[in-house]
Amino acid sequence: GGAVLRPGLLALHEYPAGMLMSIGIAGMMGWPRRWWAVALPVAIALSVRELVLPFVLLALVFAAVEKRWREVAGWAVIVAAWGVFMALHAQEVAAVTRPGDIASQGWHAMQGFSGFLKAVIFTSGLQILPLGLALLLAMLPMVGWLALGGRRGLFAIMLVVGYAVMISAFSRADTFYWGAIVLPWYFAGFALLPRALTQLYGAVRGTGSPLDGAPAPQPA
Repeated sequence: GGAVLRPGLLALHEYPAGMLMSIGIAGMMGWPRRWWAVALPVAIALSVRELVLPFVLLALVFAAVEKRWREVAGWAVIVAAWGVFMALHAQEVAAVTRPGDIASQGWHAMQGFSGFLKAVIFTSGLQILPLGLALLLAMLPMVGWLALGGRRGLFAIMLVVGYAVMISAFSRADTFYWGAIVLPWYFAGFALLPRALTQLYGAVRGTGSPLDGAPAPQPA
């Protein structure tokens, strides 16, 4: 998260948007019933960068499945307001667009999972490491996130995997800065690695883990 302290990086919308998303995810993990405490920073993040939209849509779906209709309405209002803002923005852009302007290269680079890992590397402190080691370290937080269980775990896993797929499929090599949208919250997965290793050890031993939400089976 320290990247936002560098003035040269503040021009990249992904960094402040990622910080605001981190606040929202902390709210989803710690205060899931106080949806307004999550919606406010996420709404600000969405106004900064449209790449935050998957978070909003996922939160809306979870609220709908759990029949929390007031929260559904809140997320729907945020999406609607964002849609109006984007429509006005497109109108303003169209007013100054000329036939000879350079066209976008499109958003279907299909870089694969390595594209996601490189996006994380090149927007974080991992870029100073040898590429092989950096790729390994960039993958480990996902392993940590996969160790979570329950409602919070399902939300986090869908969010992490969703952004990995989005960046892998649509970003280009020259838009590696998309990786900053998952920072610093993605790196919180490092803190979950002991949990993942404990669960893995329990699976290999054929016993339950005290961290997997179920009691370990007792020997006969």
